[in-house]
Amino acid sequence: MRHIQPTSRPSEGLATASATSQGPRLRLKPPSLQTLLLASHLGLTAPVLVLLVLWSGLSLQAASLDQAARDLDTQGASLAPFLREPMQLRFRGAIAVVALVKNYSETTGATVTVTDPNRRVLISSDDRIPTGAQLSGPELQQRVTAIRWDDALGEERMYAAAPIIEDVHEVLGFVQVSRPSAELWQRIKTTWLTLLGAATGALVLAIVGSVLVARQITRPVRALTIAAQGVAGGDLNRVVIPSGPRETQGLAHVFNTMSTTVRETLAQQEAFVANAAHELKSPLASIRLRLEMIDTHGAEHPEIVSEYLTKLQGEVRSLEHLTEELLTLSVVADPERSPKAPTDLAPLCYELSDQYGPLAQQAGLALEVDVPDHLPKVAVNLGQIAMALRNLLSNAVKFTPAGGTVKLKAFAQGSSVDIQVSDSGKGISAEALPHVFDRFYREDRSDHRGAGLGLSLVKAVVDAHGGRVAVQSTAGKGSTFAVRLPQATEQPP
Repeated sequence: MRHIQPTSRPSEGLATASATSQGPRLRLKPPSLQTLLLASHLGLTAPVLVLLVLWSGLSLQAASLDQAARDLDTQGASLAPFLREPMQLRFRGAIAVVALVKNYSETTGATVTVTDPNRRVLISSDDRIPTGAQLSGPELQQRVTAIRWDDALGEERMYAAAPIIEDVHEVLGFVQVSRPSAELWQRIKTTWLTLLGAATGALVLAIVGSVLVARQITRPVRALTIAAQGVAGGDLNRVVIPSGPRETQGLAHVFNTMSTTVRETLAQQEAFVANAAHELKSPLASIRLRLEMIDTHGAEHPEIVSEYLTKLQGEVRSLEHLTEELLTLSVVADPERSPKAPTDLAPLCYELSDQYGPLAQQAGLALEVDVPDHLPKVAVNLGQIAMALRNLLSNAVKFTPAGGTVKLKAFAQGSSVDIQVSDSGKGISAEALPHVFDRFYREDRSDHRGAGLGLSLVKAVVDAHGGRVAVQSTAGKGSTFAVRLPQATEQPP
């Protein structure tokens, strides 16, 4: 009796099976674009070639068989009239008839057999067919051309027959014409081989053409992939030379534009960080020096403490304003962090005029307000628009000498709402005008009032609201900043 020792407990087997089933699965790599293109071309070309070869081959084969049958029919029909008279004379002068049959056979290469009306052999050009043999082929009975195996001759042959008819339509006998079918089949085989060779050549050409086309398409794609990998690795100077079809050339142009945009954006960010650090460094350094002076001399000179504390409060307010502008710049283009609502901006304009009226009066300026009681509503983030307009009014008051005028004007223009801030100040030079909306740009570098972010913030806010901001200015004659915002699509009552 055999004893089988268990190798593991059932639970262990299940655990093993479970572990095996949870093992890593084999993941097939997706096919390349070149492989897919080649497969698609061959998937269309190969079946078409197969069908074309089959149709052509079968058509040519049928044509060859039909032509061979017609040739045999013609030979039999042309020979039958020459045998009518000998058949009527009961083969008197049989030697001449035999000579005729033999000569015709040698000339045409066909086997000729003459039978009586009962299909018994009278004369044959082939000695293997005995005289008196009974023939029963369908060509004699149904007047059709037939290909069949001939036991007497030991080969497959094509047969045709024609009746020998007397003038009164009495059948005197039959003339049977036959040829070995091997030569015919060899010609048909050659035709098939020729077609297959041509199809194979066409398929090879199709493969070569498909490979060339696939490479023409995939080469620029690979170049784009390599360039994209380089950009992902930090090389932002990668440029792709447009090549291949129009679509890949367009993709290369888009990639180059994207790479340039990313490079310029990063450069702007680096410049922004450097300028922001510089703008923060100056007031922080001033704060640190004043605190050191207070710490060193505050006990001996109490008046210094009061003076420096006032200045420190101004520096802190400047830092708060700079920080607020930087934060606004960082969120202004984010719709989730900058929600908008349809708003009538007329109340905001009056609120700003009340706020800046005393400041203008203190600076010896006249503030004129030309704003209707109500304006068409625009979809805005009210806090951001208020900051932008405050910057424009602040600049107008700041850079207009005493005795000048600052004007705030708002009106509806078509499907937009226009807000203009004008001043009679010193204006902007033609050289500086293209740069006034650049971040941290100051026409007069010696003027440290502000960080140079105000106008860039105005442009960023207006752009984020789908609007436009423009400036007209002449040095020494003042400036006009015009903000145009699109009206809300639905005007609530």
